[in-house]
Amino acid sequence: MTICVGLLCKGGAVIASDSQSEFERGVPVKRLGANKLLKGDTFVVAGAGLIAHVKNTFDTISAEIEKEVRQRQGQPLSKDECVTLVEKTVTALHKYYNIDRAQFLGVDEKGWFAPLLLFAYQAPAGVILLTVHPEGLVEEVDDYATIGSGAAYAELLLKALYSNDLDTNAAVNIAIYVINEVKDIDPNCGGPVQIALVSDENLQLLSRDEIEDRLEFFRKSLDAVRNTLIPKILEGKVNAEDITRLGTG
Repeated sequence: MTICVGLLCKGGAVIASDSQSEFERGVPVKRLGANKLLKGDTFVVAGAGLIAHVKNTFDTISAEIEKEVRQRQGQPLSKDECVTLVEKTVTALHKYYNIDRAQFLGVDEKGWFAPLLLFAYQAPAGVILLTVHPEGLVEEVDDYATIGSGAAYAELLLKALYSNDLDTNAAVNIAIYVINEVKDIDPNCGGPVQIALVSDENLQLLSRDEIEDRLEFFRKSLDAVRNTLIPKILEGKVNAEDITRLGTG
């Protein structure tokens, strides 16, 4: 099980995930530290589903993009070209692993291969954020997206925290906080937070130390809001001076 979030922001996109994986060894087993964020030359993928399936899909998309760019003598794909390539690639994987395999085995179609992805790509006209469904359907995201077992919890948090004018720094902080909060609620999510920043100029995976420092700062800021402002709001005693003092405190 998984929680992955993607946020579109000024200057790029942020993708974050937990790092808990689960599998069967006669009994359910969980492992922390699974790599759910995969970085290519011009894109980052986060996936819900079996890690092997997410990795297979990432590798196939990466190879197809590289082949297309080589044929174009180094010219990058546009947004629409990238969306089309991803759709065709994932649809082909679905056909091979689910439809063709079911026909070969003489059984009804199964969802054996079902990775659900968040995909951020450095298109020439600006970073795009996509949700990629197992059957090949691609949805362009214009604000934020969530996938995995913890998606409903993340949606509730992002509804309150997200705004269209976030810069990359604020988006990173929010993504880290949301993943960590979902881990506290959803028993199927856990492990260290993983996060990637995809901007027009850079594609970066944040270190664990930086993530922990940011999380500590964000927690302290929210605690100040909870302890100082929210009680006054609930009592109907908040005023402009309280809000100003909190912002400069």
